[in-house]
Amino acid sequence: MAERITLDMNLQQVVMALGEGNPAALTVCCQLLKEGARIDPLAWDPLCNLLDLDTMGIYGSRIWILYKDVCGQKLENMIALFRANQLGQLEGVTDWRIREAIDAKLPMFDFDAIMAAVRREIPDFNRAEANAQQG
Repeated sequence: MAERITLDMNLQQVVMALGEGNPAALTVCCQLLKEGARIDPLAWDPLCNLLDLDTMGIYGSRIWILYKDVCGQKLENMIALFRANQLGQLEGVTDWRIREAIDAKLPMFDFDAIMAAVRREIPDFNRAEANAQQG
């Protein structure tokens, strides 16, 4: 797959390239930029999650389907999928399975298990949510 993000792009250009003008996809991309560091404090850059989308070839309406149908409109689930894939395909999360779930428009993942696996590797991942569940 040929990536669309290039080193000479600014944030607006990156979001537009990924979102393909789809308003819902553009909103998700902006949410990833805004909330990504809060959910994943070890992310090295706000662009990390957008780079994941680009690397997997997920653009336009497919971004919205991933967020809405696959991840249940939970940004933390979406970012957990990316991290599970990056950390060694925890809980069977792979690029291929993510794209398969998008094609099927179905939640094909056990997000509780994925979140637990990611937290074993990154204890502060989505910590605010974890603290709220414990309290």
